[in-house]
Amino acid sequence: MKMTTTYTIASVADHQNGDALGVAMTSLLTNTTQPERLVFCIVDGGLSLKDKCYLEQLAQHFDTTLRLIPDEWDFYSERYWADLEHYRHISRAASYRLLLPYLMGEDVDRLLYLDSDTLIRTDITTLWEEPLGDRAVAVAEPRPDAERASALGLPRAHGALDPGLVMINVLQWKARYLSTSLSTHMTTHGSTFADSLHTLTYSDQWWWHPRWNTTTDLFTQPLPAHAYGDRVVEALKDPASVHFNGPVKPWHAYCPHPYKYEYTYYRHQWLSRVTLSSPV
Repeated sequence: MKMTTTYTIASVADHQNGDALGVAMTSLLTNTTQPERLVFCIVDGGLSLKDKCYLEQLAQHFDTTLRLIPDEWDFYSERYWADLEHYRHISRAASYRLLLPYLMGEDVDRLLYLDSDTLIRTDITTLWEEPLGDRAVAVAEPRPDAERASALGLPRAHGALDPGLVMINVLQWKARYLSTSLSTHMTTHGSTFADSLHTLTYSDQWWWHPRWNTTTDLFTQPLPAHAYGDRVVEALKDPASVHFNGPVKPWHAYCPHPYKYEYTYYRHQWLSRVTLSSPV
């Protein structure tokens, strides 16, 4: 792979997850050896003034680049989706996820999508070393789930995909018109972004080790009795990324997640690097 001068990381956030995004960015930046080469592109879906101020201070502390993309949905929809009225059931946040490849600079060939309720525990830039080739996306290996695979019409080994961390090959994404295809699939089948992405790209995904998206269900579900189970054990011993998917989050008092206290640690690290008083 040619040398990449910057690493683009994208997310979508509003006032409800601005705090979580700050923690996710803090964990990622703390564990990255070259934070000055990172570019965070955050779609501002309704961040408060305080949220934006805190994120900017965090970026300054680590000497990294932060780009806040304004919520200009009418402009984006007219530019990219002339027939947007057919997709009105898709949430604004999900729609922005579909458009992320078009909201980056022309020089961005890969972007890493990051959910805000995630901890990054190692150097994320190693993911750019993976040889995607002409694959459109890279994701953590899906959890085998025969019932789920059957419902989606997929092979048994392609059961359940969690898109908390997704590398997008921008050129291939655009060449295959995946934004439009995903929107149409989500509308036609009433499916989630995760299920539609998995259905349309399952035969064309680069798979990372499960440790790159250690989801909550991996801690709670029985281990499969085959090789994937061994990889889950490795992931649970040393997760590179912890995704707190599901309704119970680490900021809930009753959350039983084993990485709840590590989340609290990074939250304290984040707050120690920003001005605690509300900006004027």
